[in-house]
Amino acid sequence: NYLNDIGIALNQAFNFKYKQQLNINARLDFYNQYASKGIGSKQWKVYNTDITNTKNDLLKNINLAYNKRFKETITAQLSIGYGERIPTSNERYGFYLYNRQDQFDYIGNIKLKPEQSYQMELVFRQQLKKIEYSVNVFSHHIKNYIYSYQLIGYSQMTIGAYGLKTYKNIDFAVSRGFETNVKCSLTDKITYILGTKYIYAHTSTGTPLPLIPPFKLQHTLRYKYKQFLFQFEHDYASTQKRINVDYGDKVTSYFNLYNFRASRNFKIKSTVLQATIACENILDNNYREHLDIGGVPRFGRNFLINLSYIF
Repeated sequence: NYLNDIGIALNQAFNFKYKQQLNINARLDFYNQYASKGIGSKQWKVYNTDITNTKNDLLKNINLAYNKRFKETITAQLSIGYGERIPTSNERYGFYLYNRQDQFDYIGNIKLKPEQSYQMELVFRQQLKKIEYSVNVFSHHIKNYIYSYQLIGYSQMTIGAYGLKTYKNIDFAVSRGFETNVKCSLTDKITYILGTKYIYAHTSTGTPLPLIPPFKLQHTLRYKYKQFLFQFEHDYASTQKRINVDYGDKVTSYFNLYNFRASRNFKIKSTVLQATIACENILDNNYREHLDIGGVPRFGRNFLINLSYIF
């Protein structure tokens, strides 16, 4: 199929007193999409569908970002926006495309409408002498969300596939969450780093969206001595029970993961040779990330040796 795009963009920044700034980003795109006549388009005739008809979409996108600096250590940013997305070529024109993630064949839907997304994001940062942190809170409301579902009574084409799926627009989907980051210098040589992230997403009927990871927390304790760097890591992911049955999501158990890394830099004139050794999954836990394909477990205890030349 063919996709033509012509667009125009506008970017403008306004500075105000009291260390305030307003950024405006806007874009207008005209998309022209169609499939050429041939063997591919003839395959669609079995579904009484002509994919050679031209699809025209006019997409509007705008974002307003307000920035405010409080003193010299605190900054805040509030962003609101509206954006549109046309269906991908696979979503509109795909013909029995196998998806390894859920092990279904997929067929497109030429009648799909573009998605419309309303976005809000609030970011707060503070940087002190020995500690810096940031908090990010966001919310997305997507109208005409493109949702996949199984076609009953149709057989798959790929050997081993579970069945056939296609796409449709549903009323809306919602995605909300937060992300935090902290970096603290405990001493001149010891640094503590913390990161957390959580997303809560569902459709207009309350069904969880697919492929949404659970709450995750990452600790890092870093010790630097001359040209040596030692780092101990702890990763935690909670159990994910909010799964999408239509997509084939599976419950993921919580896990605690511990890693250790050590590196040394060797200065060679203006360049650096860095040698690193690491032991990941020290306790040899059996675990998998929620987004891993097929539910295959990740590596058990493993060791890595790496040599990098930085110039």
